[in-house]
Amino acid sequence: MVVRRGSIVQAAWSSCLEVTEIICTATGGGRDFYGVAVEIREPLVWDWLDGRQFLWVFEDDNCVKVWQESVERPRPSHAAWMSRLQCIVGCCETDDGTTLYAVKWDGYACPTWEAEEDLSNQGQLLADHDQTCKCKPGRESRRRESEWEGRDRRQMRETMGLVDSIQIRCLRLIDAWVLSPLLLQSRECGVKSTVVESSSNGAGVADLDLT
Repeated sequence: MVVRRGSIVQAAWSSCLEVTEIICTATGGGRDFYGVAVEIREPLVWDWLDGRQFLWVFEDDNCVKVWQESVERPRPSHAAWMSRLQCIVGCCETDDGTTLYAVKWDGYACPTWEAEEDLSNQGQLLADHDQTCKCKPGRESRRRESEWEGRDRRQMRETMGLVDSIQIRCLRLIDAWVLSPLLLQSRECGVKSTVVESSSNGAGVADLDLT
């Protein structure tokens, strides 16, 4: 069975996973592994996972299977495994915008999908892959665009903060303008008041002295 788009994948959690995209390939342990995106073709009530998933599959006689081993898979969070990271052979992007990298490990036959944030201490390795990546063209450009978008959002927040400050000052001036006639009328009630003329718009702001 050759892995191709439309191939059905055998998995313990679903009976009808279909390959929708072959992202990259790698060889290890005498097998060819395919990093693929799969979707449930006809979801059933017992298919506990839905949506698009990213797996590593291989050809096994007359079927395509998900790679599974009895040994523990590598974890970037474990320092012992990080020293055994060989290279990055591919990358993809999930529906929610998370970047996944196909990481090849020393001592583990099949690559694994790892989130970009879990490889944050491998910046040079990620940059080297992004420059030559053929999985998703423009990865480096999208990363720069993401940085620009973050900068623009920060600038927008700063601008909105300034606008809010100006609005508060305007409201205070309006309050003073509305209250000024009332304070002037207080003279008739025997309350001493002093009106200070504003140099900007001539509006009077009253200062009461109740002593």
